[in-house]
Amino acid sequence: AREAEERAKHLRSAYQGYFEALSLLGRRRQDEAVLLLEELRRTHPDFATAKLLLADLQRKRGNREQALAVYREVLDQDPGQDRAREESAWLQFEDGAIESAIQLLRSAESTLYHPELLEGYQLLLQQQWEAALERFRIVEKDAPLMPGLLELISWCLSEMGQKEEALRHLAKAQKIAPEDGAIEERILDLHFEEAAALQKKERWEESIGILTSLIDADSERSIYFLNRGYARQKLDRWEQAVNDYKSGLALDPGADWARINLATSLYRLGRYQEAAREWERISASKPDAESFLRLGLCYSHLERHPEAESVFEKALRLGGESPELLYNLGVTRLRLFKVEEAWRLIRKSAQKGYPPAAKLLHQARLSTRPE
Repeated sequence: AREAEERAKHLRSAYQGYFEALSLLGRRRQDEAVLLLEELRRTHPDFATAKLLLADLQRKRGNREQALAVYREVLDQDPGQDRAREESAWLQFEDGAIESAIQLLRSAESTLYHPELLEGYQLLLQQQWEAALERFRIVEKDAPLMPGLLELISWCLSEMGQKEEALRHLAKAQKIAPEDGAIEERILDLHFEEAAALQKKERWEESIGILTSLIDADSERSIYFLNRGYARQKLDRWEQAVNDYKSGLALDPGADWARINLATSLYRLGRYQEAAREWERISASKPDAESFLRLGLCYSHLERHPEAESVFEKALRLGGESPELLYNLGVTRLRLFKVEEAWRLIRKSAQKGYPPAAKLLHQARLSTRPE
């Protein structure tokens, strides 16, 4: 009776300390909780529950070595402590001790732990998709409803080009864990990869259909709008392209390639004022000959000839002696009555084979020919 009373007293003391540690954690006094649990570890070495809480805390605080030591201590006392085994294996795996982690799982008495899972993950990191898939399939036989495993299988299938099968596994995972936003994100990523592949094949209409569905599912991703804008631009649907580019750039103002395409689309629609604003922004961040040329063309259409001349000259100084630039600078100087400089540039453009320059020279010769 005395021994039983001593054991009960010992157990009561252990649990009182444990619940006090939980109370300290609830009040965010983590340091004090760790000290108390360390004391319990010393005075009640057989109390695995307190040790597991201590190990979890040490892991969360970044004290990986201390956490691993406590997990291993629990395992040494009771090899059937599956959670301690799992956490120990994962810590070793993250630290690069992959073989040690696999051996730890292989020594488990339970059949719930599969070293093949870690082996497969290691192979996946090495981009050995088929070998990784083979390991994951072994685990799938015992755990067919594990969402994380289904995601890993899907990843391998996707990289092997089996997109439909990959999506099927993700759909299954989503049904099992509907609250997991990462699964939904991966499904969207796979559909986007499909749209991108269609664009590479210039199957613009099909890619637009997929991107429209993606926008309906998640209207906060700029890349969906920007890629749909690109597809519509390729189909000469300039108004729709402009709307998509604007929506995408509102979400991601730093997408320079899309802003260039927006400016180009606005120019094609004759919306020169808007196009000029975009090219002003582009040339400010990327002052190259091409940007200044496009900005100058917008100014020319708006009859802002002094400004057009200024940016054309900037383009020229940056080495942009293209026939198009020489011609447009020449025409701008004609409009500013700088006749001699203008014709010199237009002739130079014609010599480089630019048809509009040759045509203008021909018209000028006809107009000056005596009756």
